[in-house]
Amino acid sequence: MFLSTAIVSFASFGILVDGAPTKAGFSQECTDITLKDDWLVANCPTGEDDTTRIQSSVYLSSKITNSEAYLGWKMDGAYANSCSKCQIINGATLNCMCNHSWNAKENTTLNLEEHISNYNGHLLSDLAGPPSPPSSSSPTPMPADLSWALHYGNVSCYSPTSDRCKDIPFGPGKTCQASPSVTSKTTPSTCFTFRVPIAGEIWENFQSMKATSPGKGYEFVFYDDLQCTGEPISSIKPEELGVCKEFPKLGVGVKVKPLWNADV
Repeated sequence: MFLSTAIVSFASFGILVDGAPTKAGFSQECTDITLKDDWLVANCPTGEDDTTRIQSSVYLSSKITNSEAYLGWKMDGAYANSCSKCQIINGATLNCMCNHSWNAKENTTLNLEEHISNYNGHLLSDLAGPPSPPSSSSPTPMPADLSWALHYGNVSCYSPTSDRCKDIPFGPGKTCQASPSVTSKTTPSTCFTFRVPIAGEIWENFQSMKATSPGKGYEFVFYDDLQCTGEPISSIKPEELGVCKEFPKLGVGVKVKPLWNADV
């Protein structure tokens, strides 16, 4: 829904890797290969010795699309929006029932080894070009619960054109509202901004935020620009979840970054 670019996010700990994939396909090397929600997950060998493996994952909905009930490769493809009953068969084939324009579902498959490989323990996609494997492995395990929610506080109107906000009835807001403004069951975000209204060039500014995530597997990073490319104004780490945090300046964008070994 709001993924725009492929970002690999890893914590710093552990095993050195190089930039080349291993020669065999990941289905021949990795174990416990599964589909968890929209994530391909496996335990893959690091090459350090004959037994050392790490768990890593690829967020498939940012790499794969559904076109008339055919799965194919596309950045930000969001296949999961129109496919169901997905599973991994034969270790490396994504199999789903997907919609076509007649609103019927058809069975379709895609060989994931076309663009996903094991880079010394890390599953990574080369769809956007040769990946840059991390220099280390994250100590954070992939959580059982991947959901998260954001509770906006002290909101106001923001627009690149200053007069666009004059008719929007934003008040001073309240500190971190009880009901979440944004929720997700599984989806990371490279940059999320909240439009008001959805079709217009008007966004919600915020000066405080409460983040919740039962699995505690994310870091939430906040920015004062729509592309989330400037210097972060603040962040919420797992130990700060559930607390309404006030920022030193108004924010408009947020990145939701997995802390486990994740190619998003």
